[in-house]
Amino acid sequence: MTSTQQHRARVVGYAGATGLALAVVFLLAVILIPSAHAQTYTVLHAFEGGDGANPQAGLIEDEAGNFYGTTSSGGEACYYGYYCGTVFKLDHNGVFTTLHVFTGPPADGVFPRSGLVLDAAGNLYGTTYQGGLYDVHGATGGTVFKLDPAGNETVLYNFTGEADGRWPGSLIQDAHGNLFGVTRNGGDPACDGWYGGCGTVFELDAAGNFTTLHTFTGNPDGGYPGGVLVLDAEGNLYGTTMNGGTYEAGTLFKLDPTGAVTILHNFTNRRDGGAPMGSLIRDAAGNFYGTTQQGGYRSRGTLYKLLADGSIVGLHVFQGSWSDEDGADPDAGVIRDQAGNLYGTTYRDGIFGEGMVFKVNVDTHEETVLHSFTGKGDGGHSYGELIHSGGSLYGTTNEGGDRTCNPPTGCGVVFKIKLR
Repeated sequence: MTSTQQHRARVVGYAGATGLALAVVFLLAVILIPSAHAQTYTVLHAFEGGDGANPQAGLIEDEAGNFYGTTSSGGEACYYGYYCGTVFKLDHNGVFTTLHVFTGPPADGVFPRSGLVLDAAGNLYGTTYQGGLYDVHGATGGTVFKLDPAGNETVLYNFTGEADGRWPGSLIQDAHGNLFGVTRNGGDPACDGWYGGCGTVFELDAAGNFTTLHTFTGNPDGGYPGGVLVLDAEGNLYGTTMNGGTYEAGTLFKLDPTGAVTILHNFTNRRDGGAPMGSLIRDAAGNFYGTTQQGGYRSRGTLYKLLADGSIVGLHVFQGSWSDEDGADPDAGVIRDQAGNLYGTTYRDGIFGEGMVFKVNVDTHEETVLHSFTGKGDGGHSYGELIHSGGSLYGTTNEGGDRTCNPPTGCGVVFKIKLR
């Protein structure tokens, strides 16, 4: 189903090798945070329910400066009374368009919790967390979908919730049009009988053929992968699991084109962190950057750098409520600018307890708070990665904004932070 509702956006202020013995080189100093509230923060759109609600992913941008995203709720009631989510566009002039409203099983998915991929022809690709042909009372299912420039949706794959996985996450696409992603559960039920497995890595090729590339076993390879995979020029895939591995605190893994898995790091839930949930990024030198939701000095999460030689460096330990301004529980990964600075969000804490947007200097490890969410008109609780465009950061919040939508928490916003 497609909606053409448009209105002007309101401006309101991530053969298995065993875990490697990797050196952990952590800098323990916690640098206190200079405030940077002089940054210009603008709400570009506040969700009202019918146009979508509660986005759990970040945005993507096309060459014309238009943004695209998903909402995990809102739209129409279609699934046991739940509102099933939308795909939206916010153009460079601020005009908001609902491109698709999800209608639920068996023909459609529900609850898109992940971001989108845009190809050169203007087609959008994404996943829904549940729904589709094999969904039975929310226990199985999920889909991979395509949305063409005219707003026509095609379900490319229906997950059965068994060996192929359950609850898919975000996608990446290679130069040949093949899609790669992970499922949070499903796969081998011997790993987790309650949820039917500890997750998978999959490929959906351009001809529509589905392949399970790896099935997680918990130990040594990890379990419950999340975030967006990283694909290198040799066809290797990199990602994280939020559990499993040597210390049951998650792993950072490499999956080569033959299907062999190498564990690049086993998280300990200590100084290096634990439960990495966000996406990875990789620089030209082969270093990885990411966040963990747990671990660190007070188990409020960490920001880390995994060097190409296998050592890991702690760039920031989140303090949460133990600090005047610092956040806690970063659910999303980070992005990196040309100068090497890292930007991201935390789901909780900050001044008002609603999370915040931060910048970390990779060289000095100094953190700057760019915005603390109030949970009111400016939004609250951000799950998705940021994007950087034209000297500004763009992202979404899961709550806040128009608090007449799903009162009292609100339905979330799309925001912009203009950097100096």
